[in-house]
Amino acid sequence: MIEALLSGIFFGFGNGVSPGPLMALSISTTLKKGIKDGIYVSISPLISDLLIISVSYYIASQALSYDSLLSIITILGSLFLLFLGWKCLTFKRSDGRNLQMGEVQPSFSLLKGVLTNILNPYPYIFWITVGIPFCIKIYGENSLPGLMLYFISFYFSFCITKTVVVITAFRGQISLSTKSYEIVMKILGLCFWISSFGYINYVFKVF
Repeated sequence: MIEALLSGIFFGFGNGVSPGPLMALSISTTLKKGIKDGIYVSISPLISDLLIISVSYYIASQALSYDSLLSIITILGSLFLLFLGWKCLTFKRSDGRNLQMGEVQPSFSLLKGVLTNILNPYPYIFWITVGIPFCIKIYGENSLPGLMLYFISFYFSFCITKTVVVITAFRGQISLSTKSYEIVMKILGLCFWISSFGYINYVFKVF
């Protein structure tokens, strides 16, 4: 149960703070329309992920009958975590400055957030190679309560992180181009790499 809680918090925070299309849309919408619309964009995965997770579960579940295929998916998940870690470790303040300059039309903020997330390949890659296999592992060890705890902690951490980014962008106190944000990204990158090695170790133990 503790593993489910801590993993949910970590992955939620990691996905919430990582730069990407949804982050760019959240910040630019906040700067154009205000904090309310920025938060709408930030919490849009609560809607879009219903489709994303369903599709990802269907694809990943097809591998359950084939241990070798499931191990390949898990290894791909560890490589994806390495990739996310590399992106965080190589993040520069100029990257954040460029991200904040994205333009969006100031209307239908929630819908734009949903569409942006659905059309973004990263959520699918994360859930197919990392999220779903981990959920299967948690369900096998802790049954339904552990799985529910993982999802609750994941989306609570994700939404809180996105909301904090939106609020700080609105107040102009901290931006993605600050040194403090770059340090956070470096630490997050190392955490992603540690998780990746944990996934590889899990493959060798189970398969």
